[in-house]
Amino acid sequence: MVNKDILELSKYFYYFLNKTAYSKSPYDVWLMELNKPIVMLTSSDRADECRNYDVIESFDHYPVNGCIEIRALELHDTYQFESKLGI
Repeated sequence: MVNKDILELSKYFYYFLNKTAYSKSPYDVWLMELNKPIVMLTSSDRADECRNYDVIESFDHYPVNGCIEIRALELHDTYQFESKLGI
């Protein structure tokens, strides 16, 4: 579920495609100074590690799941991401 206040800030969203451990890629810490909402699309195996993001969605079979890219495009239509990063 997405907070209405977050939707109003949608042009400032960043999103990440991630399958690495949080200890190796703490995006929320690295980007804290930006003070902008972050969407995290991650593997089901890593979903429990993702706590400090505004929107979190997880996917089974992450390395080969074509639905992730489709979902990212759908979310971009909604949020108009400023930046994207895939790891």
